[in-house]
Amino acid sequence: MIKKNVRLANALRRKLEQASLGSIEILSEVAIDLADIATIGEKHKRRLKELLHLQLPQDLEKLDDLLAGFEVDLLWENEWHLKSLKRGLPKLVRNLNQHLAGARKPAKSQNRTYKRR
Repeated sequence: MIKKNVRLANALRRKLEQASLGSIEILSEVAIDLADIATIGEKHKRRLKELLHLQLPQDLEKLDDLLAGFEVDLLWENEWHLKSLKRGLPKLVRNLNQHLAGARKPAKSQNRTYKRR
């Protein structure tokens, strides 16, 4: 799963680089956060399926393991990546909005008004 996550983070970083929206550091951080959150989501989905198939009260120890996994992945690791995204993602959005605004403005030569003499 780690190799898959690294491949996803690298693919995301390369894709974001194509848009030239920020430094390699910001792009890498955002890509890693997005990939890690996706991986956490996959683990969360798997744990939910396991939880639904438990035979309770016989599987209380399995339930304990699942709840510990939820706590670690969702309340700690996911929260860390969300905090990191709150720093990096707005920078990319701001840079994208500036890029889009600049692309929408007509060139200065097209803005000129010529007066007849």
